[in-house]
Amino acid sequence: MNNAFFCGAFPECNPKNWRTTYERVHVAPHTTMDAVPFKFVDSVVELFGKKTLDQLAREVRHPLWKDVVDLHHLNRVYYSLVFRKAKHGTMCLFFDEHDYCSVSVQTIRKNRRFA
Repeated sequence: MNNAFFCGAFPECNPKNWRTTYERVHVAPHTTMDAVPFKFVDSVVELFGKKTLDQLAREVRHPLWKDVVDLHHLNRVYYSLVFRKAKHGTMCLFFDEHDYCSVSVQTIRKNRRFA
């Protein structure tokens, strides 16, 4: 086994001290959420829906997650999509949830990260 992949900071990190089990899994005892990259957390939070994001914004305290949750919670805009029958086909309208005013597709595409 190559020791280059192990931290060596604690005896538990040394593969020689591991117990034999059916599955060999190693979790360093000092690993915390601080080791998770910002981009990963940002990508996960981006997938949350309105209800989950609202709840997280109230409850999350960890600094790594709190900043990302707040960023998405404060900047996200929700749109409603309405189809209307028109004289020569169907109209597709987007409405901003807060103002309930019509929004162009270009505006949504410009702000797509939080739409």
